[in-house]
Amino acid sequence: MTTEDLIRKAVQAYVRLLSTLQAAMEDVASSEEGVSAAAWDAHDAMRAAGLLGVEADQMMALVRKHCPEFKLEL
Repeated sequence: MTTEDLIRKAVQAYVRLLSTLQAAMEDVASSEEGVSAAAWDAHDAMRAAGLLGVEADQMMALVRKHCPEFKLEL
């Protein structure tokens, strides 16, 4: 797997985490397990891609590049 593939995989896992967190804000009681699993998945993928510790704005730049359809709803 190339570095670009690892970065893409990490970004996709990060987007899943953000999406899971957004859903959890609507249904907190049933979301704990899903948030935990998404967080571990994102952590592992980001570690493999060398992205742990990257600033949030840098991660969002990667999200815009690799997943331009994702919109963070605050």
